[in-house]
Amino acid sequence: MQPNRIPVEEQFGISSDEYKQKRSAFAFAAWVNDTFQRFSATPHFETQYFERVGNNIKPFLEEAVPLSRLALSLAVPGRSIDVACLLKDAYDAVIETTWPRSQSIPVEVTTTDSDSAALRRQALSRDGQVALTGPIRRDESGIRADGAMVDVGEEEDRQVALALRQLRRKAGPGRYPRDTAVLVYVTDCWLASLDGLRDKLRRETRAYLSRERPFISAVHFCYAADYSIDTVMVSQL
Repeated sequence: MQPNRIPVEEQFGISSDEYKQKRSAFAFAAWVNDTFQRFSATPHFETQYFERVGNNIKPFLEEAVPLSRLALSLAVPGRSIDVACLLKDAYDAVIETTWPRSQSIPVEVTTTDSDSAALRRQALSRDGQVALTGPIRRDESGIRADGAMVDVGEEEDRQVALALRQLRRKAGPGRYPRDTAVLVYVTDCWLASLDGLRDKLRRETRAYLSRERPFISAVHFCYAADYSIDTVMVSQL
């Protein structure tokens, strides 16, 4: 199973200037939606999507998409919310708000993508199908996935562990300005219902923040399964 090679001139891409443009929350969400629609209509969409190739395609899918959902969740009548994505900066984005006071909030985005999730995406791109659960590995013949049933409770615990691991990586002292918010994009998740996972993750996150008091202002979770948002504010613990 070999990678699908796409000539650079045939790849869909996003210029850095377009990607980094500051937009209001609603304009940003509309731009993400329009860009995704244009991207999905291209002949190499599935390969680029699963392999994360093309100019700024990876940060668009893994950072801009969940940021658009976070920005909308913060937007309420009377509150101005602006978003600017960054590239190769100290953090991934800045959200500017006028409530409860005018402030610029640095946002660091991370995903729960594991090595196995990356292998599944590659298998989908190159072979057209893959088992979504069970062990997966790469050997001399390519990527091999052995489908297996999973226990819901165990899968919820695995997802919580992945999300908290990424949160701890980003919340270490001195890594970012103290008012930085961390956005964890929960991507590698195939549960039919997110209720149990969301409850466990909020509870474990509150416990971690109360115990460790990391140098961040808030933790947000975006779930790729339905793009819902959960928020835990450090100041409210």
